[in-house]
Amino acid sequence: MVDGAIDCRATWALDTDPVGKIKGSSCYLREQTIGITAQLVLRDWAKLEIPSSMSSLVGDTSKLLQGVADIDLKTECGADVVPADTAQCNTALGSRNFLYTALKPQLAAWSPYL
Repeated sequence: MVDGAIDCRATWALDTDPVGKIKGSSCYLREQTIGITAQLVLRDWAKLEIPSSMSSLVGDTSKLLQGVADIDLKTECGADVVPADTAQCNTALGSRNFLYTALKPQLAAWSPYL
């Protein structure tokens, strides 16, 4: 899901035609979904007994997911179908995009287990 998040952000910020606005709304919904998914993963991992051989991988991934989950887009950007055009929202979305750049290779580290 994190693939294309930066391109999506550009779509809702720059594309002004009706189709672009619909794509932008879809992108922002995806942003919200990423946060919810991060919260669910963390909740479910807390219920599991993680094997010691995976504790480092789970721990490193959890830190990044917690960073994503901690950025509450409804609080930072509003509950509308597109994010608010504010410095607070831009900072929150920028922080998420920064986390995504670290999360992508971290998720790739799970490939031997999938």
